[in-house]
Amino acid sequence: MWGAGALVAVSVTPANGTTLSSNTTPVVITFSEPIDPSTVGNILVRDESLGYYEIAGSWSVSGAVATFTPLSPYPANHVIQVWTQDLVRDFAGNTDTAYIVTTFTAANSADTTSPTVTSVTPANNATGVGDVPPIVLTFSKSMNQTTLNTNSIAVFARRQPVHLQPVVPNKRQIRGSQSEYDVAAEHPYHVSASAAAQDLSGNALYRSRARSPLAPLFRRKLKAPG
Repeated sequence: MWGAGALVAVSVTPANGTTLSSNTTPVVITFSEPIDPSTVGNILVRDESLGYYEIAGSWSVSGAVATFTPLSPYPANHVIQVWTQDLVRDFAGNTDTAYIVTTFTAANSADTTSPTVTSVTPANNATGVGDVPPIVLTFSKSMNQTTLNTNSIAVFARRQPVHLQPVVPNKRQIRGSQSEYDVAAEHPYHVSASAAAQDLSGNALYRSRARSPLAPLFRRKLKAPG
């Protein structure tokens, strides 16, 4: 009967200590019983060779089998860690108490594709965004978080830089801290992302011109008098 005992991860591929032949190889984890798909995102796939930064990708679940497909190739020769933690649950709420940690090594095949910015929030030409809207940039690949900072990301109002403290909530995004700036009424704001931002393979962000504005991003709605 499912849910009668502790949930256990019984196998992981690539196997522990494996060196890959393809850097787009999915990670497949088989558990002792079907798992709750809403908890699969708690499994960590991380770049052990570069600060344990998480690898961007997508999870799918079929019964007791969870499959991770990387968004982009693993960085060449990097050691990738898979950690099931103890936060995956079956449908009875049992957790993966016997969690496992395995590693494999990416193939010696360089990823030379530059990352791009795939979306920006607030949306281009948005209005009425409020006093301190969070600014979120999403990238096409897993990013080196040490390169996502004020040297690579900037916000301008009327060509003047706006003080912004970037934070990186996950492997593909950077968010401007809401507490660090106040949007002046009716001012247009621009976001700039430069080639100083890099992915985990060291590829610079693709820009036709370094630090050129992405777009006139947003305006705050003018407050009514009183």
